Amino acid sequence: MSKTALEAVRAAMLELGILQTQEEPSADEASDGLDLLNGMLGAWELDGIRLAHVGLALDDTLPYPSNHYMPVVYNLAVEMATQFGVDLRPDTASKASNGYRNLQNYYLDLQPMSVDDALNAYYAPNRYFS
Repeated sequence: MSKTALEAVRAAMLELGILQTQEEPSADEASDGLDLLNGMLGAWELDGIRLAHVGLALDDTLPYPSNHYMPVVYNLAVEMATQFGVDLRPDTASKASNGYRNLQNYYLDLQPMSVDDALNAYYAPNRYFS
């Protein structure tokens, strides 16, 4: 199920009640939403959510797994609420927070821990039984 950047912008606007079901965003609204989407996804890269983000155009397909779509939409709604002067519903904020946290966990890159040989020698089992 491929979604475009415009579909994500529209879904976020629907979530905020800016649009009704049959409405489409104006060119200015779509452009503003796209700017917020690109900025948000770029900032996520700095937070460790490695989406390999490149600037999207409105008709570009989102190059992410389908399970990323709703977290992107809810977090975009959070970003758009201030820009469009709309009150954010608590359930939208909660879904955005949970989705963001899930994406952080999905992209968490745990590196194996290594112990310096000097510490290994110090804590060797024979040290206590000589």
